[in-house]
Amino acid sequence: MFLFVERNWPKLYCDIYKPNTNDTFVSHHLMNQSKNIDAHSGARGSVMSSKYSDQFAHVNTISDLFENGLRISRNMPCFGSRNSVHEAYEWMHYDEADKRIRAFGSALLNTVGRREGVDNIVGIYGRNSPAWVIAQHACCAYLYVYVPLYDTLGPEAMQHILTQTRLEMLVCHSAKEANCAIRNFQSAIRHVVIVQESEQADKLRNEFKNRVKIYYFYEFL
Repeated sequence: MFLFVERNWPKLYCDIYKPNTNDTFVSHHLMNQSKNIDAHSGARGSVMSSKYSDQFAHVNTISDLFENGLRISRNMPCFGSRNSVHEAYEWMHYDEADKRIRAFGSALLNTVGRREGVDNIVGIYGRNSPAWVIAQHACCAYLYVYVPLYDTLGPEAMQHILTQTRLEMLVCHSAKEANCAIRNFQSAIRHVVIVQESEQADKLRNEFKNRVKIYYFYEFL
């Protein structure tokens, strides 16, 4: 989910494979983009990764990945977002992202706590955004299991996931997702974090104040 600035991926590909200039435009690697790295589990990995395996041997988890990026690029752009294709990206640097991840993780501990010996589950409902990835990395760093939820799953799958996970914390992109989850499904949800502020979100907070504690993202941090 990290956005890398000025990374020339075609050049990287050519540096690794050094294709012949007479080769066809369609890469012969097109149908062989991954390889089996564990015959027992069936796990697969990128065919490009072996040349860099020693360099990133210490990166084993999502948290390791972010920490590695933070160490190398602390004051460089990490997450970028824009409201429309006509606007320039606004960038959050690694250092600021790290602070927000730690703040979100600490808030999870203080709000919903963490039980030993069971999966502590947090739902993330909405489109991809910096807030989505911050919640994801906070879950990984603070030993929570994150469960992505999308409208395209359909109501039957949504209800099944909410029933099976019994998640108590849900992060939503907007009031639309929060309203759908709270009003349309039976669940154990007790806390909802909404990223986008709106009049609709304020109405939800008031309507369901005796059932669900609703925060804005900036408040939760």
